[in-house]
Amino acid sequence: GLSRVATRFGFARFGDAVVEAVERLVPAAPLTGQSTVVVPAAGDEPVMRVFLLKSSDAHALVETPGPWKLAYGLDALSASGVRLETSDAIHRVPWSSGWRRRVTRSLERRGVAFLQTVLARRRIARSDAVIAMFESQGNALALLRSLRVWRRGRPRMAMIVCWLAGDVDRFGRVRLALIRRAYRKVDRVFVFSSNQAEILERSIGFPATGSTFVPFGIDHHYFSPDESVPAGEYVLAVGR
Repeated sequence: GLSRVATRFGFARFGDAVVEAVERLVPAAPLTGQSTVVVPAAGDEPVMRVFLLKSSDAHALVETPGPWKLAYGLDALSASGVRLETSDAIHRVPWSSGWRRRVTRSLERRGVAFLQTVLARRRIARSDAVIAMFESQGNALALLRSLRVWRRGRPRMAMIVCWLAGDVDRFGRVRLALIRRAYRKVDRVFVFSSNQAEILERSIGFPATGSTFVPFGIDHHYFSPDESVPAGEYVLAVGR
């Protein structure tokens, strides 16, 4: 299997060397100040510490109307005693400009989004669980775990999947094999359409029992009726 190949050719040692090389490029405290977003748990002590891998800039949502400041209202988890932590480091200097941005973005376009995982590796290792939103942000960590390259703790991992079920039929043989391997180390998948669970089981072997269907919701704190629109009968078209 791939894990035996990784051991035979020293991929684990190579992975550690890559991490060490990236660490030399990272400032001494890449996840401080405006880079770190912490949503404290309700109550005195958190029942769980969760790290969120995401692509959006959380600080850009601070002025968003309503109680929730993270996409999809994930900060609501704090009401259940979860201490939620995430990072905006990829949106801050030195990673948001110059040659670092060009190099990392080019590599991620050709492979998977890895920078946030590398920058947050210590916080991920100290967490009880990791939530990836979406699969584009979690695939790198899942693959590293499956190849036994990731040696920094083993928090449970959940993936919010959006596009995978629609894209998987277009994957080549190698990419499909890597995805199948990676998702063996994913503990839970959240999907927005109930038919995705069946597709993921058939295409990548992820058990349907490990998928949870969560319907799309509407943030009524953010969206409210426009009182200036005259009452009447309308046809609403939403999409692109």
